[in-house]
Amino acid sequence: LEVTAPAWVRVEIAGHEASVQVEGIEGGIRVHTSEGDIALTDVAGGVEARTFEGTITVERGRGEFVLASVDDDVRLQGVSGRVRAETTDGDVRMTEMDADFVEASTLDGEVLYHGRVHRSGEYRLTSHDGDLLFAPLGPFDASVTVQTYDGELRGDLPVTLRRMGEDGMVFVAGEGGATVVLRTFDGDVRLSRSGSVPGRRPQQNDEEAR
Repeated sequence: LEVTAPAWVRVEIAGHEASVQVEGIEGGIRVHTSEGDIALTDVAGGVEARTFEGTITVERGRGEFVLASVDDDVRLQGVSGRVRAETTDGDVRMTEMDADFVEASTLDGEVLYHGRVHRSGEYRLTSHDGDLLFAPLGPFDASVTVQTYDGELRGDLPVTLRRMGEDGMVFVAGEGGATVVLRTFDGDVRLSRSGSVPGRRPQQNDEEAR
């Protein structure tokens, strides 16, 4: 089924076994499906997408995004605004981003943020059983809290250790403007320069962050 609508309208779609593709809608989107992929391209406004079994993909978007999958990945590329993304068994991958608020989590998978970090922004990445990769683009001015219980911290970002405690290690870059919180139970945390390949798993020869 293919439907054409003006860009300014709000689109709401619900289905049981349905893959959904939406392109060029700027009036807001709400998509719920039990089984099927959701692909959103060139979208804006308030965007909510949920699927039980399927991948959620957003390419080029702006606004506020609430994205949730249970049994697959959530992927964003070229998105600006505010992002809440979660999955249970899959990765959350965000590349070429320009978000000022990110809250991304998974139980069994990796979480990657690759993009601009706003000085007044907030970025929280969480995984129970997986690695976290944080690769800012451009100037990096932030306070970074890292917690990993059964993993290692690696990276090549120029950060300074401020303190260590029960709530993790706190690093500062620049004047410590943005808030970055990276928490994983069984996984590594990597702080990467913008030139590094996003999504590459930490290697044994990476330098430890210092």
